[in-house]
Amino acid sequence: MKPVFSLLLFGSFLFSPALSAQDDANIVFKFRCVPTSTTDYSIEITSNKFILNTSEKITDREGHIKRIVPSSYTHLFDSREKEMLDTIISINKLDSVGLYQDRKTEWGTLWEVEIQRNSIIYSIRLPNYNNAGLESLIRFIVCLIPKKERPLYECKKCS
Repeated sequence: MKPVFSLLLFGSFLFSPALSAQDDANIVFKFRCVPTSTTDYSIEITSNKFILNTSEKITDREGHIKRIVPSSYTHLFDSREKEMLDTIISINKLDSVGLYQDRKTEWGTLWEVEIQRNSIIYSIRLPNYNNAGLESLIRFIVCLIPKKERPLYECKKCS
């Protein structure tokens, strides 16, 4: 009986990481606002934080770009914000690769979604893409950006 018990114990250690890895998915959302104005920005959202990168183009009187002023803002999620983020992702099934087949267009935005599951990475580029789940996600994130850090031109307003 002892060899069977040790075989079961060894087997549980051997297969438990593989089983738990199937349930977990790493997901990264990248939102890019590309307006016709001189300022653009991108937001990269992971499970622990988001990073806002802004590029403000300073022009001269003739409209030529004199210089580009980049800035970056990083926000680490607290436990309440992380729970809210996880809720938005699960309710809207944003971790499902099949979700991104239906399309609605909205000019001036670009979404990139990267989902990693079982060592397979799905990279999804969605130019001019709009859906209710991603809209609620980006509005939640934009509302976490302090007013002084928000870009001059916002593709998405905090609501």
